[in-house]
Amino acid sequence: MKWFRFLVLLSVALVVQRSFGDRMEVYGSRPDFVLILALHLSLCAGSGLIFGAQWVAGLARDLFGIGVLGLSACLFPLLGTLASRLGRDLYAHHPLTRLVLSFLVALQVELTFSFVLFLKAEHLDLFSLFAQGFGSAIYTALVALILYRLLDMWPALEARTR
Repeated sequence: MKWFRFLVLLSVALVVQRSFGDRMEVYGSRPDFVLILALHLSLCAGSGLIFGAQWVAGLARDLFGIGVLGLSACLFPLLGTLASRLGRDLYAHHPLTRLVLSFLVALQVELTFSFVLFLKAEHLDLFSLFAQGFGSAIYTALVALILYRLLDMWPALEARTR
């Protein structure tokens, strides 16, 4: 894993998430670009520094106000490690495997955030939060398929310019 490439992609994901997240909303659901980047990293990169990079991605997501402070920094490395291990057992580069793993990890993140948000605010309905989280997980998984393809093409572009 190249840290410079990761930090550039993380910066782009954070800017897109903060700038265009509201415009990409469909029935209250939004894709999570930082989570997609962390999942791509866990499925495709070597296992050397993945845990630390996912922690940095989660912390950046928290610091930019996308999630509850500290929760993404804890969830991303744990769920990314789980996805990495499952990806090794399954065929990690197959689109269906990526779709299912993206959906399951995004669903876990969304349900955890929904539950924490429900505990913090008394006037929210837990069912509607879970339904919105389920929709966001589906949306994230579908957008992830497109972004995984684009992220897979990046090393080929990098090799051509050298």
